[in-house]
Amino acid sequence: MKRNDILIKRKFYAYLLPGVLMVAALQLGNLVDSIFIGNFLGSEALSASVLGTPVVFLAQVPMMVFANGGSAVSSIYLGKMEKEKAGRVFFLAFLFVLLFNLVNAGACFFYSGPVSALLTSDPQLAKLTETFLKIYILGMPLMGASFVLASFMAIDNHPGESAALHITANAINLVSEFIFMKLMGWGIEAAVISTILGYTLSGIVFGIVYLRSKRRMLRKTKEKTEKPKGLFGETFRTGLPSGLLMLLSAVKLIVINAAVLTITGTFGMAIYAVSSSSIFLVQLCLNGPVGVLQTMTGALYGDKDFYGIRQLLKRVFLISLGVSLVLMAVYLILPQLIAGMFGYQITEGVNEMHVCLRLLSLSFPFYALNSLTQTYYMTIQRTFLSVMNTLIQGLIVLIPATFLFLSLMGVEGSGLACVAAELLAFAATWVLRVISQKRGKMEGNDFAAIPKAPEGQYLDLTVEGTSKDASGLAHLLVEYCLEKGVERKTANAVGIAGEELVERIASNPQKGKSVSYIDIYLLRNGDELILRVRDDGDFFNPLEAPSDSGEDGMEISGLSLIRSLAQNISYSRILNMNNTIVEIGV
Repeated sequence: MKRNDILIKRKFYAYLLPGVLMVAALQLGNLVDSIFIGNFLGSEALSASVLGTPVVFLAQVPMMVFANGGSAVSSIYLGKMEKEKAGRVFFLAFLFVLLFNLVNAGACFFYSGPVSALLTSDPQLAKLTETFLKIYILGMPLMGASFVLASFMAIDNHPGESAALHITANAINLVSEFIFMKLMGWGIEAAVISTILGYTLSGIVFGIVYLRSKRRMLRKTKEKTEKPKGLFGETFRTGLPSGLLMLLSAVKLIVINAAVLTITGTFGMAIYAVSSSSIFLVQLCLNGPVGVLQTMTGALYGDKDFYGIRQLLKRVFLISLGVSLVLMAVYLILPQLIAGMFGYQITEGVNEMHVCLRLLSLSFPFYALNSLTQTYYMTIQRTFLSVMNTLIQGLIVLIPATFLFLSLMGVEGSGLACVAAELLAFAATWVLRVISQKRGKMEGNDFAAIPKAPEGQYLDLTVEGTSKDASGLAHLLVEYCLEKGVERKTANAVGIAGEELVERIASNPQKGKSVSYIDIYLLRNGDELILRVRDDGDFFNPLEAPSDSGEDGMEISGLSLIRSLAQNISYSRILNMNNTIVEIGV
């Protein structure tokens, strides 16, 4: 018997489809949203939405920080079996985002007009931009609440419901836009009201489903686990890279758009707009796998399942890199297909467009690696590496490189600037990690930056859920305990405990499926033994299963022995897997 990653692989692919569907809904929703505005309301309304987007990004920074940071921190605490702390992080993140958005909604009455006037000197366009901003920010308390809820649902055994919330919200948004714009003749306010309506209705429906679910682990508790200030700070630090990425996106839009327009004129801007917009295809294909990495890594990190993290990281790396190389090949071979997809039909600029797209495609593999780097290091709370990667990629290199290559090559240089930014960001982050590890400031000696325990330090294996494997497991647990100096009586008890838990899991009736594999982990940590048993069957707490009793009513199963020996027994449903941990003193 030895450890394999069958359960991790199953969970990855189970979470992958909802993740891909969610990203597809968001990306396609944004694309179709722009198409509707341009076709139903005209180019001036589309320009107003483009001008207002950077300001919306700035307003969304706190939401991104606490949605992504909070869900990552909660996931880690769930992995540690500290459900009270995980629940408090959820409550704090939700409350902070709601309060911030309410205050911002009140303030927007004062700043939306002046900000719009700064963005454009055209009075009519400024008025449209002001309307777009004001309604959007007024709706952010409702949209933000749904977004935060969806982020926590994904890590709390409800990835399908989280994806369904986003998909349903965007479906309602697009249908509403068609009705409001095409049939009712509303203006730009229709686009924003439709988005607010979609996320509000979807958030209510799926929020109720989640809050009533028995699989939900995140619950508000009155128990004082830690001062809110400490959890708030941890959440902020963990989510900082996400907020920074959103902030840089806003700055990048403003600065680079201005640079392209100033240096290359409207002709170059038309080419750059298509090239820049085509990035959504890369995000559409890559953000799904990387999103699963964020969802799963936190729980595995909290559970100290470093083998599982490495296997998950390897799988996401191979998929992301493979997809990026396929996309690069398509851009290199068929740039006209990409240009046509985004409606570019200006004959005189076709060569420049093709060169721009081909150069841009060279950045895709490094874009994939940077996306993985930012997400992974954020999730395991290596904030410095994640932040530095984000800064180098989106600001320190990209903006100067864009000015340089635009001046030297014209609009084609924008693609080369992306290559330089993505390549240097990944290389610099790699160097910073190696330096930190050599100085002992970071664990491990590889990209994963997590401990790699010496052989024999712990017992980590996977067994099939059968009586035969259960009995064979007992022998291995006993042998490990004896090797670690545990007395024979306690070692035998640990063996019985492991066998009993596996037997109970294997005999649990499943709805149309069987539990094929069970992960077992045993570690001697000082004066205690930690036994972890994990399976991906239906919701089932083996410690609450009915036991056989003797004539006097006394419990006679192995479970009674586990309870009498254990200093602590805890159960949690994490990543839609049953997780039972037994701590036994030695």
